[in-house]
Amino acid sequence: MVIDKLNALETALSNLLEERNSLRRSRAELESQLQRLREEARADSESVRAQADELAKCQAENARLQKEQTEIRERVEKILTHIE
Repeated sequence: MVIDKLNALETALSNLLEERNSLRRSRAELESQLQRLREEARADSESVRAQADELAKCQAENARLQKEQTEIRERVEKILTHIE
């Protein structure tokens, strides 16, 4: 009877150890995934930052060109007014 209980205890402990090892493997896999996702997020963040910088440059260039276009239009209108 004691031997049966010891065998049952050994089996239960063995199952617990297997479950613990399985949980450790799962944890390691999750940590690996988390690290990969963090790296991807960092790369995406840098990409978004670079795109935002490029957008700001394009907007500044667009504003400059619009101002230049307005100045040219005003000059042309003045010239046309003097010609008429």
